Amino acid sequence: MSFMARGWSAVAALLLSLLITRLLSQDAAGVYFTGMTVVAALAIVLRCGLDQLIIRSAANPDRVTRVFVGYAIAMLLLYVILVLPLAYGVRAIWGAHIPSPLWMFVHCSPAVSIIWLSAGYAKARGHAPLANFLEAGAVPTLLIVSLLSITGVDLRSSAIAYAAVTVLVAVLAVVIIVLSLRGKPGAELPTAGDFREGSSIMTATLLDFCVIWCSGLALTMVSSMEAVAEYHVAQRLAILISFVLIVVNSISAPVYARAFDRQDLPAVVDVYRYSSMLALGVAVLPLAVYLLFPQFLLSLFGEVYRSAYLLLIILALGQLVNVATGSVGYLLMLSGNARYYRRASVIAALFALFFTWPLLHFFDALGAALATSLGVSIKNILAAFYVRRHVGVSLAFPPRELSSLFSRRRMNEVFANRD
Repeated sequence: MSFMARGWSAVAALLLSLLITRLLSQDAAGVYFTGMTVVAALAIVLRCGLDQLIIRSAANPDRVTRVFVGYAIAMLLLYVILVLPLAYGVRAIWGAHIPSPLWMFVHCSPAVSIIWLSAGYAKARGHAPLANFLEAGAVPTLLIVSLLSITGVDLRSSAIAYAAVTVLVAVLAVVIIVLSLRGKPGAELPTAGDFREGSSIMTATLLDFCVIWCSGLALTMVSSMEAVAEYHVAQRLAILISFVLIVVNSISAPVYARAFDRQDLPAVVDVYRYSSMLALGVAVLPLAVYLLFPQFLLSLFGEVYRSAYLLLIILALGQLVNVATGSVGYLLMLSGNARYYRRASVIAALFALFFTWPLLHFFDALGAALATSLGVSIKNILAAFYVRRHVGVSLAFPPRELSSLFSRRRMNEVFANRD
């Protein structure tokens, strides 16, 4: 069920992108995609890692609900104290140069944060498929239905639809969770220790976000919204290549945790090599389609997007490196070497930040794609290097393993519970 939820979420996100590019002009689509990216960044800050910390209270169903309510209140306070003053300050200084519908997306950030917190609650209660759907599938699914029901869709109406859907999903999630409370009602606000621990998670998440999306955001400052739309369409298509890695990680992560707990390094090596080969074997097919028919795929979004074929190829190659290096993040974090994963993310984020501007100056949207792809590649190659040095796990594998790559028996053998 978890895989089905993740699979539908990926399909819904792709269908939403197709719908946006078909319903809106290219420059309006650029604003819309930029708004969605801004919301994602602000939601990371507002969540402050609390959506992951809520899982710690999973042992007590009544307490986890009170923790959820307290964390939701904290997010709303952060929005009022942090995001609102910042947003109005930016609007006062640069408001004339920023499309007005973009501000509507900014104010959706608390709703999106609460949706992610609800997903954390679902994980704590053992409802993984629901958590996966809330994280990535609920909003795109309802937004597709909303946009198809509106006549004469423009940028303003589509932004209003996004706001309405995110608020609706957030409110429904909160109501259902609060109604599930059977014990003593109330709220447990996060402590200073929760914020310290959560800020570490938030920093890592922001760094990963920066590597993938900061070049696209920078593109909005130096180029046209048409170029921004082309970049976002190519990026959202390219990211689908790494979907297989998300699925494989969801299987292998608990196996890694058990193996590290037993100090069974051979088991870690076996799972890492096989899962990496499996993910790469699956990812080769969509990559081949991207390389052979990039203009055809992009034409599905509209004929004006055919010219973004080089962006798609470059971004897809970066995602291939991401898939080929495998579960390096989980290996470093579960082995007690999380600082090395953060180091790789910091180096990659700094590269993306400092080299985006010259690349944009010389190559425009192509420069943004180059900076993103190189940033993703640097982060994962560095992380793989740290895995080999500090965990003692190498990606090298015997060629004979290729023959059993898609064997169910071999897959069950590798991913089995090795208690």
